[in-house]
Amino acid sequence: MVVFIAIELEDSLKNEIYDYTCKYIKPACKKGRWVWKHNYHITLKYIGEIREDDLMPLFDAVNKVSANAKPFSLKTGGTGVFGKRGNGGARVLWLGVEGELDRLKALKEDVEDKVCTPGGRRDNRFSPHITLARDVFVNRDLSYVQDMSANIPVKSISLMESRLEKGRRMYLPLSVHRLAK
Repeated sequence: MVVFIAIELEDSLKNEIYDYTCKYIKPACKKGRWVWKHNYHITLKYIGEIREDDLMPLFDAVNKVSANAKPFSLKTGGTGVFGKRGNGGARVLWLGVEGELDRLKALKEDVEDKVCTPGGRRDNRFSPHITLARDVFVNRDLSYVQDMSANIPVKSISLMESRLEKGRRMYLPLSVHRLAK
């Protein structure tokens, strides 16, 4: 199974992001593989393929992280791309995240500290975002697209599974851990 640790978004916010994407972002693009709105999230750590036997230590690690953090607020911001290609192509089109980024980065660092085993791979690159599309071709300058400004309350973190069901990528919570402090 493929797993990652993320901040899940409330359904009302997912709907708001989807509406924003349809109104402002999709018209600025020729094509792309658009993320299903139920999959919007903020990734803290991609772990990858694991065996079911390895779930309990991950569950325990995420539980320790959540016990050391208190809720905070983020908000959505502007859009951008990762992995620019020729002719306006990009590997990822994203919606930015702003707000209490110092708290978010501290949470990410705690995830890295608790989840990585000695000698394990740490991911020190962190650019918080919500992925909107992959393999997209942008035909207009996105800097002219109105920024989205919606609150993102961060009250929990989740251990998620990435699974293919009926030809559609699904991100499903295996466990949800409330921020406790």
